[in-house]
Amino acid sequence: MSALSSVDIGLSPLVSIVIAVRGKPNELWFTLQGLVYAGFNEDVEVLVVDNDPSEDVRLVCDYFSRPWLRYLEAGDVKGVNYPREVGARHARGVWLLILDSHVLLKPGTWDVLRERIQQGIYPSGSLVHFGVSFGSPHVWGAYRLTLDQNFWGTWHHLVDPGWTQPYPIAATGNWSILTRCEDWRAIGGLNPEFRGYGGDEIYLQLKYWRFGGQVLLDPALVGSHWSGPRAYRVEGLELLINTAIAGRVVVGPSFLDRYGQSLAAHFSVGGYSQAAIAQALQDGVSKAEQSPECSQIQDWPRSFDDVLTLWDQRSIPS
Repeated sequence: MSALSSVDIGLSPLVSIVIAVRGKPNELWFTLQGLVYAGFNEDVEVLVVDNDPSEDVRLVCDYFSRPWLRYLEAGDVKGVNYPREVGARHARGVWLLILDSHVLLKPGTWDVLRERIQQGIYPSGSLVHFGVSFGSPHVWGAYRLTLDQNFWGTWHHLVDPGWTQPYPIAATGNWSILTRCEDWRAIGGLNPEFRGYGGDEIYLQLKYWRFGGQVLLDPALVGSHWSGPRAYRVEGLELLINTAIAGRVVVGPSFLDRYGQSLAAHFSVGGYSQAAIAQALQDGVSKAEQSPECSQIQDWPRSFDDVLTLWDQRSIPS
């Protein structure tokens, strides 16, 4: 690991911002500049975690030239979750904000976020998401979950422009993730067996719900996300393995019995053989069972079905 700045921040920064990067230094440049326009300053630290260490990304960080930015190399495992977890482990802040490397936050975001934190708006055990736009005027909030299709979800619920206070949702996309660092560590962060991209979209949210916490959407915090071409490809069977890892952790031993058939049908459309699909599902379940998460989560306050019941009872968007 290497850092551009070894400045001693002294007191812990209020927020540690982790940005995982793999190529696309131009997108990173706009994301970093966007943080400044959104009001972020010396109250935060920014950790750019390079999953494919390159001089181009390092130069962008150097050009940013602020003592509260650190550049970290994390190229051992290719994927988005490994560098995110590396950044989280190095975070020195009270709060953790994980952002994609191709986002722009609304001007004034930092003032709103800092005030929210100081007022104690987010209870302990909260995972907080921001509203998201993709270039259009529409701002999306919660996912509509597709558990019985691909154990995933899609942005479906628009944020009502009249809403101002955080409200509970089942899950949404991971382009922005805000939580206390102590809560992140308590739930165990991200599974080390994830590889590549995709398959983990609702895993983190379900962990917070099962741990006895909650997932919130704050309509006062909004960003724009670029969903264009990447410097990597999403591989179908790798995606399925990740889905099986996530599902086995958050559902429990019954995951394959409950969702294996629908996942097999979904992925067969991509041209994969039933044998390859079955093997990928089993590989993912085995990887999950070899990680400590499966045994830890068994003792958490809520089961998977408890969470589904809770969402229904409270009419939480899912």
